[in-house]
Order: sequence, then C-alpha cells, then structure tokens
Amino acid sequence: MKNKYYYPSEELLAAFSTIQDFFDAYIPSKKYQHLLIQNKWILLDGKPVNRRTPLKGRLSLRLYADSAVIKPLSHTEPLIQDDFVLYEDAFLLAVYKQSELLVHDDGNAAITLCDLVARYFYDTGQACAIHPLHRLDYDTSGIVLFCKSEILQPLFDQMMTAKAIKREYLAVVEGYWKCRSFIVEKAIAKDRHSKKRRVSKQGQYAKTTFTTLYCDPNKQYSIMRCQLASGRTHQIRVHCADQRHALLGDPLYGKASKRIARTALHADRLSFYHPFLQKQIVIHAALPDDLAQFLPKEMRRPR
Repeated sequence: MKNKYYYPSEELLAAFSTIQDFFDAYIPSKKYQHLLIQNKWILLDGKPVNRRTPLKGRLSLRLYADSAVIKPLSHTEPLIQDDFVLYEDAFLLAVYKQSELLVHDDGNAAITLCDLVARYFYDTGQACAIHPLHRLDYDTSGIVLFCKSEILQPLFDQMMTAKAIKREYLAVVEGYWKCRSFIVEKAIAKDRHSKKRRVSKQGQYAKTTFTTLYCDPNKQYSIMRCQLASGRTHQIRVHCADQRHALLGDPLYGKASKRIARTALHADRLSFYHPFLQKQIVIHAALPDDLAQFLPKEMRRPR
C-alpha cells in the first residue's frame, strides 16, 4: 500500500491557527474530525492533537481509514484497458467509462465501473475507498471522478455540489442548431407517468450552457459543447429535447439513429482547482470512434 499519510505544505497551513481551523476548511465531516483525533490519525510533529492545538510544526493526516481494504476479485473479471486511468493522485482517481456500462450496480449488471475501479486498486495494491463523486448514464461515455479517501470525500462532495468541479460534454444533436452560444435555464422534474424527466416550473433548478462547434452542411446534425451549472438526472438530454434538438440516438427523448447505436453524449473534460495540491487540474477523455465519425477531419484529435 502506498503511503497512507498526507503532509500538508507550510504554504497550505499558513492560513490556519489551530487544528480546528484546518478541519473547517478541509475536513467538513464532524464524524471524521472526531475519528482523526480519537484514532490519532492526525499528528503534529508525530504527537496527538486536539481541536485547539496550535498549528505549529509538521502536520500528518491519514488518508485511508481501516475500513478500506484490498479485496481479492474474481479472475473472470475483465482486464483494465490501457486508457482506463485518465488521472490519479493520492486523493483522486479519474477513469474512462465506456458506453453501455453502469457506474453502480442496479442488481442486474454483470459488471460495473465501480467493479473495474476495485480491480484497478487490487492490481495496484491500493487499499482505497471506492466513492464515485458523480455518475454518468448507462449510454454515456467519458470521465468519472472517484475519491480514494472516505475521510476526504465530504470535501470533494461539497466541491461537486458547489460546481467547483466543472464538467463538460460533447453532444451530437438532431438537426441544424445555428445559435453559437446560449444558455438553457429551465427547471427539471420527474415525469409521473414514465422514467423520463421533463421541463417543469415545479422541478429542480437546472442550467446548461451550450456552444455550437459544428453544423453538418446537410443540416442532419450539430455538434455541441455542453457545460453544466447543475447536475440533474438527464439534464442535457432534457434541455436538448426541450429545444427540439434531441440527442442523436436517444431512444427516450428523441429516436433511434442508424448512424449511432447509443445516445450521442460524451463527458470529455473535467477541471477543478485541487485543494491539496493547490493547482488547477484539467482532465480530458478522447472521443470514442462512434462519436468521432461526426467530426470534420480538422477537428479530430489523435487518440
């Protein structure tokens, strides 16, 4: 197992006077604050601390709780692909989710993205928690971010809720969407009569920024960049359908397509300011072939 402890830099700690000040900024969970002190998982110059201890010295913080263990997995599980890991540090893991794969088990899935992450941790000898910070629909490909430390997960959950972790998608939609850049700001609610969501004033706030990247000369489809300012279920799919430009191949909000066998949506970019490394992180996921076919040659990136 890699080092279980994290040693914050002097620059990071300079803003705090006491252990509690550090907790307030980086360990929002009262439960984990208590466990860190009680189990002596947070030390100052190798000595136990309390909440009022002045922050003068070298701080060490345990990242991985005892509940995170390496579990042997079945040999029948598929091997991890070379492009599976998109980004990794001591705190986070970003992986590539293929289409037609669930993030969590719904009781029927033979294998899920969480299973693949468990296999990766096992193969690399890491006793880490498996906590996806968000999810993607079954059909959607692209980046999914996991927190490796259950102690730090509440902080990254807060960042996700506050949209400090920005997620962007590429989508192929039906028809010619000529507007270059615009915002759809319409609340989304459950449809009581189906599995669909719908635009409704009684729903939850939802905002998506769209930018048109390319329009097919024959006006059959358009390629859009989509940036979420909220994270509602099916948000991009609902907002596109509301604008009468459903995602290509979307059987729920549009119709099946002969050109693609799934909903044409890919989470290709994720960015955030890393609170521990104190630098901007930008993660990219290459466009899969079934979506890359819609791009003109000058827009295609080598895989």
